[in-house]
Amino acid sequence: MALQWTSVLSVGIPELDAEHAEMFERMDRLHDAMLAGDRAEVSRTIAFLREDAVRHLAAEDTLMLALGYPERERHLREHEAFLATVRELARRHDANGPTAVLVHDVEQAVATWVEAHVAVHDVALGAFAREHLRRPTTAERKPA
Repeated sequence: MALQWTSVLSVGIPELDAEHAEMFERMDRLHDAMLAGDRAEVSRTIAFLREDAVRHLAAEDTLMLALGYPERERHLREHEAFLATVRELARRHDANGPTAVLVHDVEQAVATWVEAHVAVHDVALGAFAREHLRRPTTAERKPA
């Protein structure tokens, strides 16, 4: 299943959008490799998810802390659940190699993550961040 990046998934924060788009590119690469019978891409995708997920989710947490994001705790629980999924996929890869079932499960996990988290919670975080960044600071407000 190939994932398609659309503007609906944009959070409006260039760094986060670029990282989300990279995940889509990686999943497209995995999909294409599987169609070509190249299972080596599975190892690269698992490594990417292991490294990128931790880094990316930490960046989101830093942003949420800086903004005082009211949904931070819920957002973090979802991050932890996704990281647990990535760890389990990596464990299965390490134990059994790049099986066809693993490829399917990686694609399914990322697609579910995009639909359930990125499209809903990350988009909401982006809207909150943009609104927060538009608000004038106390020093910028003019007395009435």
